[in-house]
Amino acid sequence: MNQTRAESLALKALAFIAANPEQLNRFIELTGVTADILREETCSPEILASTLDFVLSEESLLINFCSSENIDPKQAWQARKALPGFDMPM
Repeated sequence: MNQTRAESLALKALAFIAANPEQLNRFIELTGVTADILREETCSPEILASTLDFVLSEESLLINFCSSENIDPKQAWQARKALPGFDMPM
């Protein structure tokens, strides 16, 4: 997966998180980003990578997101691997 496709998938994941206030608050709490930073830097590779890290950290969230987008969870892993800072083994 190339970086452009990975960023597009991560933006969808961010929209999915933002649609659920409880998940959005948890994302902000765990990542340390503020709502202002999210608004200003939504498309930054670092925010997008953090978004996928968050989705991938909880199986039920990953399954729900992938189901909503009709994608295989492997695609979320591939997208994360294409963004900066990936250092976990597959």
